[in-house]
Amino acid sequence: MTSQRRSNAFSGDRKWVAAVIIISIAAAGVLVTLRRRTDAGRAAKAQALGKVLRQLHERTPEAVDRLAVKQGLNIHSLLSSKAASDIWNSDAIAKAQRVINAAFKPMPMINGHFTPVLLDDDPAGPVLSPGDAQALDRLGASVARVEYFSGGSWKLRGTAFVAGSGTAVTNCHVVAADQGPVPTLQPGALRLDFGQTNIGSDEDRFAVTAILPCPQRTGFDVAFLSVAGRSADSSRPLPPALHLMRVKPDAAALPPGSNVWLVGYPDLPDSDEPLYQQLHALSPSYAKIATPGFFQTLDHSKGFDYVLHNGTSDSGNSGSPLFGLRTQGLIGVDHCCYDTLVRQPSGVLPLPCAFVFGQAYFNESIAAWEVWNDPTLGPQLNATAGL
Repeated sequence: MTSQRRSNAFSGDRKWVAAVIIISIAAAGVLVTLRRRTDAGRAAKAQALGKVLRQLHERTPEAVDRLAVKQGLNIHSLLSSKAASDIWNSDAIAKAQRVINAAFKPMPMINGHFTPVLLDDDPAGPVLSPGDAQALDRLGASVARVEYFSGGSWKLRGTAFVAGSGTAVTNCHVVAADQGPVPTLQPGALRLDFGQTNIGSDEDRFAVTAILPCPQRTGFDVAFLSVAGRSADSSRPLPPALHLMRVKPDAAALPPGSNVWLVGYPDLPDSDEPLYQQLHALSPSYAKIATPGFFQTLDHSKGFDYVLHNGTSDSGNSGSPLFGLRTQGLIGVDHCCYDTLVRQPSGVLPLPCAFVFGQAYFNESIAAWEVWNDPTLGPQLNATAGL
């Protein structure tokens, strides 16, 4: 009996050992599969980073070399045509990412075809003088992302810009939770963040203290916000006000085909645009983007001027200021609604809101001079501008 028990125990031990061996083999197979997938993902990432690094290095080799040395990265080995896959390890990928982040402009500029413009002389992008680029960076410093608190975290809602003492401008639909004409979000659940990146800092954040009434005219999608005068950590004052153009420009000052620029915060992680997705993949910390386009015409068919242009925007750009490059003036408040996918409204939305007058080929901005003329917003703008 004892011998039988020993035999059974030994048999049980063999089964257990066999099971362990089978499980180990299966686990090893899973690990090999995961390793292969990881290697494939790393190879794809390395290929994308290598392409951008090579472009940067061809144009500004000394600057990129300095950035690479600072990161302890042997960029010449990485960019060698014979670079082995083991050179592109996780550490090299992380360092290459930091070099690319540092090499991009402080505010990335995207042309109408969504090609990253890394340098002013990039043939794929618009021609920008150093003064133009500096002006856009200066103007962009007064542009913020609108965030709202929901579900335990702060989320991107749209874009706003400073227009006067303690006052910011955005779209009415940005502050209306149900996309309707009446602001329904609570001021305490909103804040502005002027940071260039999505890495938050209290020195860039300003509390929204009130949401002022929106205009009642259909499609006049502009809202004013009262904003705290100092940042959340009290270290800095609200950035300088951008001045909305008060007088309608003539054709000589704003001719069809002239350059215009949007500055705002498209929702890069969830963008529909493939190259916005690419920009986010290559530089995931970027948030504030300048996007150029061309002025098309003024549309007065709704009783006030819309500035129609072909600059592309995406979710998150709502409320972006539209600048005329020639005058460096703020000529419109963007609200709607064309991109390269030609999104169209789904169903009937309450008014005013985005997509109200959706164009098949144009993006729309409410003209800056119409904000001055509006019976609701004009007096507020005069008061906040000290006029």
